[in-house]
Amino acid sequence: MTKRQGPDGSKTRGDSWSFPSSFPSRDQNPKLLEDVTESLNILLLTRPGERVMHPDYGCNFLSIANTSPADQVEEAMRVDIERAILFFEPRVYLTGVAVDLSKISTGFVAITLDFTLVETQSHHSVDLVFYPREGTLMQGDG
Repeated sequence: MTKRQGPDGSKTRGDSWSFPSSFPSRDQNPKLLEDVTESLNILLLTRPGERVMHPDYGCNFLSIANTSPADQVEEAMRVDIERAILFFEPRVYLTGVAVDLSKISTGFVAITLDFTLVETQSHHSVDLVFYPREGTLMQGDG
């Protein structure tokens, strides 16, 4: 499909069919992975109750790190992350969550999410680094 343009070069409403007709393959949506990764970042940064119209939206794993006994923190964080993604990110099928607390004393928690994009059935892994002291989440270098 191609975008139609008016005689002055401005875009008109709608799309038209190009000839010969072709459809993008399932793996030709690079923006989808970027959108899903950004959505996961937002989901993990949002605490439940912050969104007035969706009070259950979010993930509370930072609070778990401060309240749970040390031997249960990693598992409790993993479960909370899995719950949040299951309920609030339908574009992914989560296949694994790894929480690394080995460097929490230096100020960060590493999270690796393994998932399959439902639309394309392609497998991806995203590394996120959370800095609890600053309250920020950054995509890892991989």
